[in-house]
Parts: sequence; C-alpha cells; structure tokens
Amino acid sequence: MPLATFLGTSDAQHIVRAEQIEAFLDGFNYPPPVSVGLCSTIAGKGNVPHRFPRLGQLSVPAGTLAETVDATDVTVTTAEATITPARVGFAVPISEDLLMGQDFEAMPVAVLEAIVQACFFRINADLCAAVAAGTTNTIGAVTDIFTLDHLRTAKASARALNLPDQLALVVHSDGLGALEESAETAGSPFAMPAATEFSMFPGYQGRLRGLELFWDTQVTAESSGHDNYIAPIGQGSGLGVVMSTAPKITMHEGNDGLRRAVTYAHVKMRYGVGVRNVTRVLEVLSD
Repeated sequence: MPLATFLGTSDAQHIVRAEQIEAFLDGFNYPPPVSVGLCSTIAGKGNVPHRFPRLGQLSVPAGTLAETVDATDVTVTTAEATITPARVGFAVPISEDLLMGQDFEAMPVAVLEAIVQACFFRINADLCAAVAAGTTNTIGAVTDIFTLDHLRTAKASARALNLPDQLALVVHSDGLGALEESAETAGSPFAMPAATEFSMFPGYQGRLRGLELFWDTQVTAESSGHDNYIAPIGQGSGLGVVMSTAPKITMHEGNDGLRRAVTYAHVKMRYGVGVRNVTRVLEVLSD
C-alpha cells in the first residue's frame, strides 16, 4: 500500500523556490511550556513508579510535664503519591528526494527542532491535565469570572493551606483577560500598574497581589470553564514530572527492506506527570 503520510517535494513547493538556495523554515509557533518550567522535575528509571512520601502535621501536646509523668505518644501520619513514567513514541516519514535537494538544506534541522518543541508541548498539556485529575483542594466554579475579588478568594484559600513562599498563579487566557479588565475597572493605583504590564505572549506576566502570574495556553478546560491553579515554583511544587528518557530522535533510512525512498525520524521519550503532593496545589476554577 502506498505511504501517504510522508512529507514530499510537492508539500514544499510553496515554501522553497526551485532554485538552489539556502532555505530557512519557519516552524509552528509553539507557546512556551509554562507548567513544565514551574513544576518539580525528577529523573526516573524506566517505567518504575516514583514514590513521593510525605509527613502529616505533628501535633505537640499542650501544657508541661512533671518529671514523674510519662510523655504523651504523638502519632506520625504519612501519605504518598506515585508517578509512573510511560513510553511515548512516533515516527516522522520524510521523502529522500526532499532531503537530498540542495534547495532544502534546512529541512532536517527544522524538522528536528519542531519535534523537540512538540514533545515538550505534549508534556506540558499532560501536566495541566493532572491539575484537574489529581487535586483535592479546589475553590470557585466554572461560572466565576476571574476578577480581583476572585483572586483575593484564591489567595485566602492558599494561605489556609500554608503553601510555601514563591507561589505561581497559572491562568488561561480567558482568566488573564478578565483579571486585566477587572484591574482597569477598579482603577486603583495598586492594581493598574500590574494589569497594564500584562504581556501579549504566553509565559510570565509579572507579579500581582503577591503572586507570580503566568499565562499557560494549555490550562485544561473544565466543563465550560478552566482549571487554573496556584502552586509553589520549583522543587517545592505539588506538580511533578518524572523524566526517564528525554525526547530522543533516531534517523533511519527506508522502511522494511529499504523498499521505499523515505527516511524516518523515530522519536521516543519516557515520562510521567502528576500531582506529587496534593497539599501543595490549589485548583482555581473560573469561566
């Protein structure tokens, strides 16, 4: 059966002229993988589940003790989360006629760069989905507009969880737009400077009300709203990525028996994502 999925010369005729030129390809505008950059990243081993044990709160008894009185036993509670890496793989067939054309020298590099970007785009999407699937601390509803009042409520809930310092608020573009509108409507000198500095591009937006504000294009949809979240930044985050194998690309010439003039870029990676500590992630629902 003919292979209909490979990238051939006909696909490139509108990108590069037939003359022998040095070609540069503009790839798809992948937004930055915001959540991947904020979470806790751990090296894994194959598909072995990675355990994240944690201690519960210790309660010290009130009062004092006489020398003849036995000390009170205090129970130590523990809990645990696990993240299991799994293999993800795919292949990109590329026409050898296209690769060998002198007018298309940039093709291999452009494809490899696009593959790596796409891989981290996928990991980031899985991480955002883990917020909805694995969190137990939730405030708001999918009908709530992300106003400054909604932000104030989210901060109060974060305080109640005793989250560590350096907190990130990660929102969908709808929530970012609503925050900007709310700040402009409020018109306060405290709210306006931060709102007017919101970027046109995904990623870091600035510091707002004590939180590091980020816009992630892959914040997961929840019914008619979105699963925004608050979590510590870095190794103290409640979200985790266990990476056993970073994206690995192997070029292979031809198919079975070299019967077809196609070069394959075989891609594989092995990773797992999830909530590693439910006490350090706050899901903030909004429309």
